[in-house]
Amino acid sequence: MKTKLINIVVIIAGMLFATNASAQTLKEIQKQQAAIMKEVKKQAKEQAKVYKKAGYIASVGAVPMEKQIETYLLRKRSKELGQKEYVCGQSEATSVSQADARELATTRAKVEIAQSINQKVSNQRKELAKTSQTGTGISGDIKDQREINSVSDKDLDRSEIIIDLYRPVENGTQYLIGVAYEWSRAREILNSMNK
Repeated sequence: MKTKLINIVVIIAGMLFATNASAQTLKEIQKQQAAIMKEVKKQAKEQAKVYKKAGYIASVGAVPMEKQIETYLLRKRSKELGQKEYVCGQSEATSVSQADARELATTRAKVEIAQSINQKVSNQRKELAKTSQTGTGISGDIKDQREINSVSDKDLDRSEIIIDLYRPVENGTQYLIGVAYEWSRAREILNSMNK
């Protein structure tokens, strides 16, 4: 009977310790997230001032400039915040036509995302090759590039436009576009191709 009582007391003490340790960890995570949020808000405010001074205006129907920048910065740091990971791209383009400038900037931002995906996949392949000591070689790299191009052709149109700013310039309009693409989507497509 005493042994059972001692075991129960030890189990309860262990549970209380584990609960206290996890609560401490949760508090630390929340503190870290709050610090990141504060830093992002400060950066967004500073960048918005710079863009406003340069003459940029939020596109019609878009959220205010500072909020756009804040959302973009949060997407870039989403993994640190324990959320879905995003790959982000940003670009500027100038054209006589406002629509052409916006489309060109969006396309360039998506190309930047495709390049980031390419780099991530390449790094993962290198890590895999180091651990398994059997690399895929040049033919594997070519196959990777085809798969990444396929991802960009198939799915990058589903990227989310987060920053949508423009300003009048001497020869027309200059657009600044920031897009975010959910990394898990790219990983799903690449995994389905590897099967």
